[in-house]
Amino acid sequence: MRGPDLSTKFTISLEEAFNGVTKPITLSREVVCRSCQGTGAEASTTCSSCKGAGSVKQSRGIFRMSQPCTTCQGLGRVITKACKTCGGRGNTISAETIKVKIPPGADTGSRVRLKGMGGTRSGGGPAGDLFIELTVRPHPVFKREGNNIYVDVPVTFTDAVLGGKIKVPTLSGDVTMTLPPGTDSGKKFKLKGKGIPNRKTGVRGDEFAVIKILVPKNVSSKAKEALEEIDKAYKR
Repeated sequence: MRGPDLSTKFTISLEEAFNGVTKPITLSREVVCRSCQGTGAEASTTCSSCKGAGSVKQSRGIFRMSQPCTTCQGLGRVITKACKTCGGRGNTISAETIKVKIPPGADTGSRVRLKGMGGTRSGGGPAGDLFIELTVRPHPVFKREGNNIYVDVPVTFTDAVLGGKIKVPTLSGDVTMTLPPGTDSGKKFKLKGKGIPNRKTGVRGDEFAVIKILVPKNVSSKAKEALEEIDKAYKR
């Protein structure tokens, strides 16, 4: 019989979700005892009830049915001396460090399946699977919505009025963008293909640069005069 599936949680950064990453993870799980190979026995004898078959036949009317032997639990042998390593259970607890490959595009709630890395059962049989549930940490600069990324881009009042070249951070490095003259605060500009890749297709989402006009705190008298002239432009 197949062993039970196990689950654990793991946290990664937004950059790791963007690029994909292979990371070590340490977990404790039941594995087949190496000393007794999962039998639980240092010494055993053939079961007298089923004669080693592991099952017994019972008659129910005209039907004869085969059922697991209750004396040996279907193993065909009875333990006469329990394994010292596992105490007769057939399994031991093992702490393991394994490498987990997380593909690009992972999001909070995504699961990675590691086949055969789950729990085992006494008496042998294949191990279950291990499911790793991922959490992506919030980023101090970028905000994620699905496969799209949003980033606030601070610009000076002069840049917003006159336009020009500005740098925009992305998860793959800074890019240069042309800011058109007369850009309002809150205006969004799409950077196509600069978002998170889709886990299934590999197609990247987009990044949206949100313009935030910086207001100077300390303004000289000369700058005030210039601003007053600019203010007159709004009233024309």
